[in-house]
Amino acid sequence: MDSDTRLTRCALFCWLLAAILGALVATLLLRVADSALLNALFFGGLVMLVSGLVLGRLFCKPTDVVAKPLGAPPRPATPPTPAAVAPIRPAPVPAAAASAPPAPAAAVAAPPAPVGAVAAPPAAVAPPLAPAIAPAEPVTEALKASTAAAPVPQAADGRPPMLATARGGTPDDLRVIRGIGPKLQQLLNSMGMFHFDQIAAWTDAELAWVDDNLDGFKGRAGRDHWVVQARVLARGGSVAEAFAAADAAR
Repeated sequence: MDSDTRLTRCALFCWLLAAILGALVATLLLRVADSALLNALFFGGLVMLVSGLVLGRLFCKPTDVVAKPLGAPPRPATPPTPAAVAPIRPAPVPAAAASAPPAPAAAVAAPPAPVGAVAAPPAAVAPPLAPAIAPAEPVTEALKASTAAAPVPQAADGRPPMLATARGGTPDDLRVIRGIGPKLQQLLNSMGMFHFDQIAAWTDAELAWVDDNLDGFKGRAGRDHWVVQARVLARGGSVAEAFAAADAAR
């Protein structure tokens, strides 16, 4: 009865505290949030219900453990008594059978192999052959030339050799040459000139053809000494060296 009384008091206290919380929430909704009366009562009652259930589960748990009677332990099963087994006596053997000699063994062991015989060796297993790896073919100038884009046939009017596309798909940045801007680079690429070594190989006649066919920029190639700058850049020189060579050519 003491445990039941304690649980009852705990439940009453939890529900009282839950009712206070519900009333507080309803009051806040009415005064602070300007909520309607029915809404405030609904949310206050909901808070009271949830709080009462939660507080009751948290604080009103029975602490006394009632031991259940275990009852009498089960009696161990009595092992069954083995039935009396009469001793088995051997059957009497007739005197004639007892005096008969033992029969010879039916299976005759195979004669051993002669001493000089040599067992055949097992078949030799050939090791797997390693795949032949062809040596890497050295990169030669002929190989580079075979991978380069095929030049467009040269015209009879002195036009320099052109390329259909840039070698390796990556053109040189022709804008580093003094006098070539983005528009001129686009024009040269459309004509088939993508690399420094192309410009460096122009002859005087080819340079004159380029100057005559640069729409809007006629005479720019010879005036800014593109060939001189391209020769420095084609062999790996710097932009400053190319500019210095062009200044010296003036």
